[in-house]
Amino acid sequence: MREDSWLYQRMNGEENKLPFPEECIINETIPGHDADKEIEDILSKRHVYDVNSLNEFGHTPLSTAAYAGSIKYVKLLIELGAEVLLKDSDGWTALHFAMATKNYEIAKFLMSVGADTKELTNDGQKPLDFVKDKNTRIFLAKYGERCVMSNMRTSYC
Repeated sequence: MREDSWLYQRMNGEENKLPFPEECIINETIPGHDADKEIEDILSKRHVYDVNSLNEFGHTPLSTAAYAGSIKYVKLLIELGAEVLLKDSDGWTALHFAMATKNYEIAKFLMSVGADTKELTNDGQKPLDFVKDKNTRIFLAKYGERCVMSNMRTSYC
C-alpha cells in the first residue's frame, strides 16, 4: 500500500484529510444527474474529508454548494461538520453566496443552523446587502432574527 494513499494514512493514525470532492457538488446541479451514489460514497468515507478546507480559489465546500444551489450538498456538508460561519479568503460565508445568488431556500436553511446575517465580508458587506428586493430582504432579516431568538440549530425556524 502506498504511503501517500488516504487509506494508508488513516490506518496509521495520520490525520491528513482529503479535500472535499467539490466536483460532486457541481455534478449534482446538472439536470438529470443522480447524486445519490456519490453522496452514499462520501458518507461511507465521512472521516476522510476535510469539509472546512479552502479550495484553490479560497472557497469552502459549503460556500461552493451554496453558490451552486445544491441544497443536498449544503445539508450533507453540515451533517459532516462543516462550520456554517467559516469564511473564505474574501470573508464570505456560505450565507453570503446563497443570498448573492438568490438561493433563498439554502439561505433559510443556513440561518436555521446558525448562519448570521450580520457577518461582514472583507469589503464590509452583510449577506442581506446582496438582496435587492426590499420585501425579500425584510422577510429574510426577520427570519434570521427568529432563528437567533429561537436558537434552533437542527430544523427550519
